Amino acid sequence: MPNAITIIRRDHRAVESFYDRYVASQLVERKEEFCQAICEALTRHAEMEENIFYPAVQKEGGDELRRQTEEFYTAHQEMKTYIEDLEGLDDEVGKMDRQVRLLMSAVERHVEEEENYLLPKVERALGELRLEELGTEMAVFAETRALRQK
Repeated sequence: MPNAITIIRRDHRAVESFYDRYVASQLVERKEEFCQAICEALTRHAEMEENIFYPAVQKEGGDELRRQTEEFYTAHQEMKTYIEDLEGLDDEVGKMDRQVRLLMSAVERHVEEEENYLLPKVERALGELRLEELGTEMAVFAETRALRQK
């Protein structure tokens, strides 16, 4: 079972891949599919971090990590706002392209900060065994959520 940090990074790469495919697509229907995939992946990822990973970091990681984690909740809220805006758009591709770019700009900032600053500190603070436990919890959470959506 992958540890929590591996799962987080894997989710980040999946969203980046969906975005690359979104940008490369010329068909409106395909763009809509990739846009939906981006939004669903980000929503699931945020729920997983907010329900499992961030609370564990806040509880077990000390004051500095507690403060940093609060900033990531704020970043998630920004992304959720962009996702809500996307869901409310009509079928005009230009508007969707602009909104997806805004969303992905926020995602890129978040990913860079999380992967370069937060995750290395969490790795040192929580240790491999705890990260494996969290990884198991996160994998179960993601699987349960996927089953509920079917």
